[in-house]
Amino acid sequence: MITWDDFQTNCQDLSSDSTTSSLTFFKRFGNGAYKYVLADLGRSVGEKRYTASTVASQQFYTLPSDYLFMKAVTITVGGQVHPVFEEESQEMWDLANVTVQTSDIPEKYFLRPGFGIAGVEIGFAPRPSTAGNTMTFTYEATDKDLSQDKYTGGNIAVTSGSAAVVGTATTFTAAMAGRYLKLDSGDGMFYKVQSFTDTEHITLENVYEGAALTGQAYQIAEIFALPEEMQILPVYYALWFYFMGPKKDKDQAALYRGLFVDELEKGRGRHATKSRSNIIRGSRFSGRFPRATPAYFPSTVS
Repeated sequence: MITWDDFQTNCQDLSSDSTTSSLTFFKRFGNGAYKYVLADLGRSVGEKRYTASTVASQQFYTLPSDYLFMKAVTITVGGQVHPVFEEESQEMWDLANVTVQTSDIPEKYFLRPGFGIAGVEIGFAPRPSTAGNTMTFTYEATDKDLSQDKYTGGNIAVTSGSAAVVGTATTFTAAMAGRYLKLDSGDGMFYKVQSFTDTEHITLENVYEGAALTGQAYQIAEIFALPEEMQILPVYYALWFYFMGPKKDKDQAALYRGLFVDELEKGRGRHATKSRSNIIRGSRFSGRFPRATPAYFPSTVS
C-alpha cells in the first residue's frame, strides 16, 4: 500500500527535488490524478449506496456531493423493490413532463448534471405521489483530497480476532475514520479505521488477524482508495506534469506520461468486472470489426 506520506517521498526521490514549492506542486497534481483515475476506472471498489425518502409531488432530489456516475436506482414501496430506468434524452424527458403525473412507482429517472460547485439532481417521472418511500441510489463515488500526514502518537494494543484498538497516550480523532492503521511489528497488513470512540479508542472495519500485541508503535495514514497496484499512478501523473512544466524536460515527461497511461490501461483491464471468473471480458478492439458467422458453423444445429 502507498500511503499519502509514501506518495510525497516517492515524488521527491524520483525527482531529486525536496523543495517546499515542488512538494506543494506534487500534492496538488497527485490529488488531481486521484480524481481522474476514480472517474475513469469505473470499478466496484468506488461504489456507494445512498438512500433518501420521497416527498409527495417533489420531482427532483439532490445527490450526495461525492457522486460521479449513477449505476442503479430503485424505489421501495410496500416492501417491494422496483427498478427505475434512466431517460438519457432531454427531449424525451421534456415530452414525458408536458403534463404533471404522479405515481408511487416512477418509470424513469433523469439526471440533471451539476458542474463546479453545483450539485447533481435526479428527477422522477411520474413524480412520487406519496412521501416516505425509500429511494436507493447505487453510484460510483469520488473522494476528498488527501492532505493529512501519518499519525504515530503514543502506542496501541490489539487483540487477535478483535476490531478494537486501545491507545496509550494517543490523541485519536473522529477525522481518522476512513484512514488506515498498520503496526510497525504486527502482521504487516493495513486495516481501515471504521469508527472513533474517544482519544484512546478506535474500531477497525475488519478484525485484527495477527498475534495479540501491546505497547506497539504504529501509523494511521491516508491512502488513495485505488486498487493497490494502481496507487503508484498519482506519482507518475505528478512527475509527468512536474517535468513537463517546471523542469521543461520533455524526455522525462514522456517517460512518466507513458508509465501513467500504460498502468491506467492495465488497471482498466484488471478491474473491468467485479470478479476474476471465466467470463470473457469485452475487448476494446471488438467494435472495430464486423461480427460474422463463420463458414464452418454447422447449419443444422437446433
